[in-house]
Amino acid sequence: MTENEDADDLAIVFRSAGKPVRMSTPAKWRRAITLGDLTRSTPVEMETGGRSQGVRPAGEVPALRRLFDEISPQAEAEAAVPLPQSAQPEAEAPVPAEAVTATASPRSTPLPVPPPLAAAATPKKSGRGGCFVVLGVLLVIALVVVRSCSHRHPGRPLGETVTVYVTRPVNLRPGPSSGDAPSALLGRGTALSGVWNDAGKAWFKVTGGGRQGYVWGMDLADGARPDLAVIVGHPQVVRRSVSEYREPDAGSPRERGLAAGDSVLVAGKLASGWWEVVNKGRTASSVAGVGYAPLEAFR
Repeated sequence: MTENEDADDLAIVFRSAGKPVRMSTPAKWRRAITLGDLTRSTPVEMETGGRSQGVRPAGEVPALRRLFDEISPQAEAEAAVPLPQSAQPEAEAPVPAEAVTATASPRSTPLPVPPPLAAAATPKKSGRGGCFVVLGVLLVIALVVVRSCSHRHPGRPLGETVTVYVTRPVNLRPGPSSGDAPSALLGRGTALSGVWNDAGKAWFKVTGGGRQGYVWGMDLADGARPDLAVIVGHPQVVRRSVSEYREPDAGSPRERGLAAGDSVLVAGKLASGWWEVVNKGRTASSVAGVGYAPLEAFR
């Protein structure tokens, strides 16, 4: 652990539901933990002052560990919502002897309903409280189901060999850690065959094509990179406020907003007119790597 891990300008980068996410405020960390998007075992890359401090489980980062310790007991208490008094089991209540006799007789009459249950069946103003309790239980169950689905069913299961593509120059390392010295530099568009090393897709394990090692998952894409008609490779000032998209298609997920006057590193221009822009981990709202801005952004 370094002393920068608890700094005020700490930002974390991790993957949620297969998509990279960057968060730089405790309020966002708290919300991610509460919703189950960020768990103690989630691999996170830490940044301070725009520099990477390495990757480790979220539960080992002091600033996050305090939130986990604070939030987890609350989540457990909410999951154990008490039943209304009228619905509590009454196993300890003594059974009348005549009730036992009636049960043994084939001609016995139905057992009387215990007073607490009968009272619960009578509409009263206090019945609203019971409804709220039931709704609370249902909401907790729904939240647990959503968390289970989002964490146990990633887009592609671990161990399945897939092909991914480098979105910007990225290092190939011998292990899944930014602390390992790079063994090679992979260029934009390089196709890599291998498997995802973890459920959060923080690291990709390269196993094919004569390469062996690990690549940071945020600099990879599922689809081949489009050809650049014009290579730029230097910053340009945004002329008109636009949205940046994950792919050169306005129907793809929105990455962030580009405001007029922003300086953005432009990798190049596609034949279709879209601009490929480079994202830095400390500025991109959801992923590192690259994104695409429409033609009017720099006109």
